[in-house]
Amino acid sequence: LEQQMAEEMASRQQARNQQITSEIGKYTALITRMIQNNLLTDQATMEGKSCKLTIKLAPSGFVISVQSGKGDRVVCDAARNAVNKAGKLPVSKDPEVFEKMRTISLTVVPEF
Repeated sequence: LEQQMAEEMASRQQARNQQITSEIGKYTALITRMIQNNLLTDQATMEGKSCKLTIKLAPSGFVISVQSGKGDRVVCDAARNAVNKAGKLPVSKDPEVFEKMRTISLTVVPEF
């Protein structure tokens, strides 16, 4: 019985982890879309380039900070401006999901 309960707990935890991963993917896609919508692009200087951003968020979705990592300076500047323009990004109300998204890293690739 003890082993059966342990297996059931492990199964539930695995299902919960899959749910959290799915939610993180959903919110990462929403955030990426919002950044793309606010991104001022110039095909001549940005085509084929990207920038990795690290964004720290408050539980409300308010952007605490945006840092650019590897990437093209022009794209990084535009991506940081796009995040700051949004000011607030979509976040999950689920505390476990948010905790894993408090600091989110994503790569911005301008779309033309």
